[in-house]
Amino acid sequence: MYAVSGVLAAAAGMAVGHLVAAFVNPSASPVLAVGSTVIDATPTPVKEWAVQNFGTADKPILLGSVALVTALAAAAIGLVSRSKPSLGNILVVGLAMLAGLAAWFRPASAPFDIVPALVTACAGVLTLTGLRSLIPNLPTPGAATAGLAASGPTAAADDTHTGSATQESPLDHTAYAKGVGGTP
Repeated sequence: MYAVSGVLAAAAGMAVGHLVAAFVNPSASPVLAVGSTVIDATPTPVKEWAVQNFGTADKPILLGSVALVTALAAAAIGLVSRSKPSLGNILVVGLAMLAGLAAWFRPASAPFDIVPALVTACAGVLTLTGLRSLIPNLPTPGAATAGLAASGPTAAADDTHTGSATQESPLDHTAYAKGVGGTP
Protein backbone atom coordinates (compact mmCIF):
# COMPACT_ATOMS: atom_id res chain seq x y z
CA MET A 1 0.00 0.00 0.00
CA TYR A 2 2.78 2.41 0.87
CA ALA A 3 4.63 1.82 -2.40
CA VAL A 4 1.42 2.47 -4.33
CA SER A 5 0.85 5.68 -2.37
CA GLY A 6 4.34 6.84 -3.35
CA VAL A 7 3.68 6.12 -7.03
CA LEU A 8 0.29 7.86 -6.90
CA ALA A 9 1.85 10.87 -5.18
CA ALA A 10 4.51 11.12 -7.89
CA ALA A 11 1.91 10.75 -10.63
CA ALA A 12 -0.26 13.45 -9.09
CA GLY A 13 2.73 15.75 -8.69
CA MET A 14 3.86 15.20 -12.27
CA ALA A 15 0.34 15.77 -13.60
CA VAL A 16 -0.10 19.03 -11.70
CA GLY A 17 3.42 20.15 -12.64
CA HIS A 18 2.72 19.38 -16.29
CA LEU A 19 -0.50 21.39 -16.11
CA VAL A 20 1.26 24.38 -14.54
CA ALA A 21 4.05 24.13 -17.14
CA ALA A 22 1.44 24.53 -19.88
CA PHE A 23 0.82 28.05 -18.54
CA VAL A 24 4.41 28.94 -17.60
CA ASN A 25 6.59 27.26 -20.24
CA PRO A 26 5.73 23.84 -21.70
CA SER A 27 9.38 22.77 -21.82
CA ALA A 28 9.57 23.33 -18.03
CA SER A 29 7.30 20.33 -17.42
CA PRO A 30 9.09 18.05 -14.93
CA VAL A 31 8.98 15.00 -17.22
CA LEU A 32 9.94 16.92 -20.37
CA ALA A 33 12.74 18.83 -18.62
CA VAL A 34 14.30 15.63 -17.28
CA GLY A 35 13.82 13.89 -20.64
CA SER A 36 15.50 16.76 -22.51
CA THR A 37 18.37 16.79 -20.02
CA VAL A 38 18.87 13.04 -20.44
CA ILE A 39 18.85 13.45 -24.24
CA ASP A 40 21.45 16.21 -24.02
CA ALA A 41 23.66 14.12 -21.72
CA THR A 42 23.42 11.00 -23.88
CA PRO A 43 26.49 10.34 -26.05
CA THR A 44 25.96 10.75 -29.81
CA PRO A 45 26.55 7.06 -30.71
CA VAL A 46 23.80 6.04 -28.25
CA LYS A 47 21.43 8.64 -29.74
CA GLU A 48 22.15 7.35 -33.24
CA TRP A 49 21.55 3.76 -32.09
CA ALA A 50 18.20 4.76 -30.54
CA VAL A 51 17.06 6.55 -33.71
CA GLN A 52 18.18 3.58 -35.83
CA ASN A 53 16.36 1.00 -33.71
CA PHE A 54 13.32 2.96 -32.56
CA GLY A 55 12.90 5.41 -35.43
CA THR A 56 10.58 8.27 -34.57
CA ALA A 57 9.48 6.49 -31.37
CA ASP A 58 12.77 7.25 -29.63
CA LYS A 59 11.39 10.20 -27.63
CA PRO A 60 8.28 8.39 -26.33
CA ILE A 61 10.49 5.47 -25.28
CA LEU A 62 12.83 7.88 -23.49
CA LEU A 63 9.95 9.63 -21.71
CA GLY A 64 8.51 6.25 -20.77
CA SER A 65 11.89 5.27 -19.34
CA VAL A 66 12.01 8.50 -17.31
CA ALA A 67 8.50 7.79 -16.02
CA LEU A 68 9.46 4.21 -15.12
CA VAL A 69 12.54 5.28 -13.17
CA THR A 70 10.45 7.95 -11.44
CA ALA A 71 7.81 5.36 -10.55
CA LEU A 72 10.42 3.03 -9.06
CA ALA A 73 11.93 5.87 -7.03
CA ALA A 74 8.45 6.94 -5.91
CA ALA A 75 7.60 3.39 -4.82
CA ALA A 76 10.77 3.32 -2.72
CA ILE A 77 9.86 6.71 -1.26
CA GLY A 78 6.41 5.38 -0.38
CA LEU A 79 7.97 2.44 1.44
CA VAL A 80 10.31 4.76 3.33
CA SER A 81 7.36 6.94 4.32
CA ARG A 82 5.77 4.05 6.22
CA SER A 83 8.29 4.26 9.03
CA LYS A 84 9.61 7.79 8.45
CA PRO A 85 6.87 10.06 7.06
CA SER A 86 9.02 13.20 7.24
CA LEU A 87 11.83 11.56 5.30
CA GLY A 88 9.32 10.42 2.69
CA ASN A 89 8.10 13.99 2.25
CA ILE A 90 11.68 15.28 1.99
CA LEU A 91 12.47 12.68 -0.67
CA VAL A 92 9.38 13.68 -2.68
CA VAL A 93 10.55 17.30 -2.57
CA GLY A 94 14.06 16.18 -3.58
CA LEU A 95 12.72 14.23 -6.55
CA ALA A 96 10.70 17.24 -7.70
CA MET A 97 13.67 19.55 -7.22
CA LEU A 98 15.79 17.35 -9.49
CA ALA A 99 13.22 18.02 -12.20
CA GLY A 100 13.30 21.71 -11.28
CA LEU A 101 17.07 21.82 -11.65
CA ALA A 102 16.77 20.09 -15.02
CA ALA A 103 14.34 22.80 -16.13
CA TRP A 104 16.38 25.60 -14.56
CA PHE A 105 19.63 24.64 -16.32
CA ARG A 106 18.11 24.22 -19.77
CA PRO A 107 19.81 26.58 -22.28
CA ALA A 108 16.65 28.61 -22.96
CA SER A 109 15.26 28.57 -19.41
CA ALA A 110 13.43 31.49 -17.87
CA PRO A 111 13.25 32.45 -14.18
CA PHE A 112 9.73 31.03 -13.79
CA ASP A 113 10.69 27.59 -15.15
CA ILE A 114 11.19 26.42 -11.56
CA VAL A 115 7.50 27.02 -10.71
CA PRO A 116 6.19 23.70 -12.15
CA ALA A 117 8.72 21.80 -10.04
CA LEU A 118 7.68 23.68 -6.90
CA VAL A 119 4.04 22.91 -7.60
CA THR A 120 5.00 19.29 -8.30
CA ALA A 121 6.69 19.08 -4.89
CA CYS A 122 3.69 20.56 -3.09
CA ALA A 123 1.20 18.31 -4.86
CA GLY A 124 3.38 15.25 -4.28
CA VAL A 125 3.79 15.91 -0.56
CA LEU A 126 0.10 16.67 -0.08
CA THR A 127 -0.92 13.55 -1.97
CA LEU A 128 1.55 11.31 -0.14
CA THR A 129 0.48 12.69 3.24
CA GLY A 130 -3.20 12.31 2.38
CA LEU A 131 -2.83 8.77 1.09
CA ARG A 132 -0.71 7.79 4.08
CA SER A 133 -3.48 8.95 6.40
CA LEU A 134 -5.96 6.67 4.59
CA ILE A 135 -3.87 3.55 5.12
CA PRO A 136 -4.95 1.79 8.32
CA ASN A 137 -2.32 1.61 11.02
CA LEU A 138 -1.13 -1.95 11.04
CA PRO A 139 0.61 -3.26 14.14
CA THR A 140 4.36 -3.36 13.99
CA PRO A 141 5.62 -6.96 14.18
CA GLY A 142 6.52 -7.81 17.79
CA ALA A 143 4.62 -4.86 19.30
CA ALA A 144 2.21 -5.39 22.16
CA THR A 145 -1.43 -4.74 21.33
CA ALA A 146 -4.58 -4.52 23.43
CA GLY A 147 -5.49 -8.12 22.56
CA LEU A 148 -2.16 -9.41 23.83
CA ALA A 149 -2.54 -7.56 27.11
CA ALA A 150 -5.71 -9.54 27.84
CA SER A 151 -3.91 -12.82 27.17
CA GLY A 152 -0.86 -12.03 29.32
CA PRO A 153 0.30 -13.77 32.49
CA THR A 154 -2.86 -12.94 34.48
CA ALA A 155 -5.07 -14.43 31.79
CA ALA A 156 -2.93 -17.57 31.76
CA ALA A 157 -3.32 -17.82 35.53
CA ASP A 158 -7.08 -17.44 35.15
CA ASP A 159 -7.14 -20.23 32.58
CA THR A 160 -5.60 -22.63 35.10
CA HIS A 161 -8.75 -22.34 37.17
CA THR A 162 -10.83 -23.53 34.23
CA GLY A 163 -8.50 -26.40 33.55
CA SER A 164 -7.05 -25.19 30.23
CA ALA A 165 -3.55 -23.84 30.96
CA THR A 166 -1.96 -21.88 28.12
CA GLN A 167 1.73 -21.31 27.65
CA GLU A 168 2.96 -17.76 27.87
CA SER A 169 4.80 -16.59 24.77
CA PRO A 170 8.12 -14.74 25.07
CA LEU A 171 6.73 -12.28 22.51
CA ASP A 172 4.03 -11.17 24.96
CA HIS A 173 6.54 -9.03 26.86
CA THR A 174 7.46 -5.46 26.04
CA ALA A 175 10.67 -3.83 27.25
CA TYR A 176 10.62 -0.24 28.46
CA ALA A 177 13.62 2.04 28.78
CA LYS A 178 14.39 3.35 32.23
CA GLY A 179 12.85 6.78 32.77
CA VAL A 180 10.37 6.46 29.92
CA GLY A 181 6.67 6.60 30.74
CA GLY A 182 4.54 3.58 30.10
CA THR A 183 3.14 0.58 31.84
CA PRO A 184 5.60 -2.26 32.34
